[in-house]
Amino acid sequence: MALGYGPPTLSDPTFRRAVLGTVLYLVLVSLLSAGIAAGVRHNGAAVGAVVALLYGPYLVTLIVPMPAHTLHLIQKISPMTAGLAVQSTVAGSATAPLQPWGGLAVLAAYAAGLLAVGGVLFKVRDA
Repeated sequence: MALGYGPPTLSDPTFRRAVLGTVLYLVLVSLLSAGIAAGVRHNGAAVGAVVALLYGPYLVTLIVPMPAHTLHLIQKISPMTAGLAVQSTVAGSATAPLQPWGGLAVLAAYAAGLLAVGGVLFKVRDA
């Protein structure tokens, strides 16, 4: 029992949400990546764009000094930190100042938008 918390069990609804949310997070990141890959159509550029989109805002918040409200805004709108909010099982320990399902919704919006843009670009170029 570390830090006053018992071992997680699947009977705990918070833990089940974190497990299911992690699976959904990975699915949404793969859909986001597929949308970027369809739009860019180059392996190296697609990998670079996905890494920059996921890790770029987080790295900026670590490197650039900024006020707390700006930091929270960037965390709310960046796909990685917002999506990872679903993994928090302890109140106040999330990576983004969002509710767990709200953070996953931000990532889903990114995935849907990039899939749509990638699909349109793919169709226009290969028409």
